[in-house]
Formats: sequence, C-alpha cells, structure tokens
Amino acid sequence: MGAWAILAVLLMLQAPPGPGVPSCNVSIYGDGWASVDCRLPSPGRMEVEVPLLGGADALLASDGEGNPLNHTPLPSSGAVLVEAADADVIVVSYQTPDLTAKSDGLWTASAEAPPNWTVRLTLPRGAVVLGVDPYPESLLWNDSTPILTFSGGFSVDYALPPPERGGNWWGLVPPLAAAAAAAAAAYLLARRVGRRRSESTGERPRLSLDDVAVLRYVAAAGGSAYQSEIRASLGMPKTTLWRRLKRLEAAGLVRLEGTPEGHLVVLTEEGRGLAGLGGP
Repeated sequence: MGAWAILAVLLMLQAPPGPGVPSCNVSIYGDGWASVDCRLPSPGRMEVEVPLLGGADALLASDGEGNPLNHTPLPSSGAVLVEAADADVIVVSYQTPDLTAKSDGLWTASAEAPPNWTVRLTLPRGAVVLGVDPYPESLLWNDSTPILTFSGGFSVDYALPPPERGGNWWGLVPPLAAAAAAAAAAYLLARRVGRRRSESTGERPRLSLDDVAVLRYVAAAGGSAYQSEIRASLGMPKTTLWRRLKRLEAAGLVRLEGTPEGHLVVLTEEGRGLAGLGGP
C-alpha cells in the first residue's frame, strides 16, 4: 500500500466536525472557479460579520431553513455583514475565482479561514493531489474526486488529467499517477528555486503580450485602474484577467486593493518601469 493510500485510510478515521462548529464546503471546478457554502451557528447578535474566503460573486445569505437574510458586503475587510435577526444558523453562499491559480498546467487552491472553521475542499474529478499544507484532518476519494477537510486555511497543489484521458486516470492507474505527482512536485520545486535565483540576479519576470497590455493600460490610466475597466477595455474574460492580475501581483508588478467599487489595480515601482513609466 502506497504512502498516499495509508495516509488516506488513517485520515478517514477522523471524526466529523460537531454541529456547533462553523463549516465551509468549497467545491473547485475545472476552470478554477469555486462554489463556497459556509454554515455558522448564530452568536445571538442582530448583526454578524462573516469572513469571506475570496471576492464573492452571486452572494446569498439565508437562515438554516433557506429564508433570505439581509446582508451588506464589506470589501475592505473581506467579509459580509449579515442581519441575523432570530436565525439559529447563518448560511452564506457565493462563487469566486480567487481561490485558485494556474502555472504551467499545475493548479494551486488556497484560502485563509479562521482556525476554528472546518473547511471541506472538493477538487475537480480526476485531480491528482501533489501537496498539501497543512496536513488535512481527513482525505478521501469519491468516484475519483479528492475531498480534503482542514481546520482553518489550506493550500493544495494539484494537477488535472488531460481532456482526452477523461476523469478516471487516478482511480485506474494510481502507481503511474503517484509517479507523475512526484515528478510534478519536483518540477514545482525546481521552478520555485529558479524564481528565487532570478530574483537574486535581478532578472525581470517573463511577461506575455497580454501581461504587457494590462500593465500599459494601467499606466495609461495614471498608474491605477479598476479590474472592471481593464476587462472592458481589453476584452479579457473575468476569470482569465483575475488570474493574470494575481500572477502580476505575485511578481511584484501590481498591487490589488479591495474597494467598495471593486478591485483596484495599482502599479508598483517595478511595474511602472516595465510599463515604460520609470520610477515615480
């Protein structure tokens, strides 16, 4: 029995969370979007501030019986203020592209959550788990679908099967999948070391034409622009643009700021230089 299989058996023996524990079900889709459903016991206050795992689209708040509750997004604090009234349970549901990032065909799903929350993460069917941080409270596969449970935040590296292979490659060939996972993990490590070396030698990150277009648009707008403005001007899909902005942020070229009007993209000094502006 392989190491992953032994770990899965041991983790499956862990007890499920109690009914009074805040919990979130996070389902990741193949395109990187996530559906989030969080269920929290009401603390007995009229208004409750509920943390969000990412920017929320189509956000709904309800009680345990499905009755809608009034709510107000709080972008600056990454939360939503829910009018709990006399509800015993608060349910907050939304979709977000903010929990995943893709680089060279490999995916990472990550989020920050309060340590007392139980987060159940469901990856796309056929996904191969390459690494987890921290170790999950439980790990199981349901019809080739990995399901991991964490206490609080998580970071999971995974790979998806090629489209022509379908979704059963992990269930049918675990030894080969495990070998592929090990190779991919080694590749990720090599890339991270390479990035650190590039940073130490002062090499600039490699940018695509679309990356440059985004930087130049923000530069032309005076050094800052809203994500919605960039999307409307360049015609990029929302998910594609968000992932590109997150990569540019990780490269230190832009800074993303949450505002009531949406995400504001601000060029850093290095981003201004690459966009042709020079320093401030």
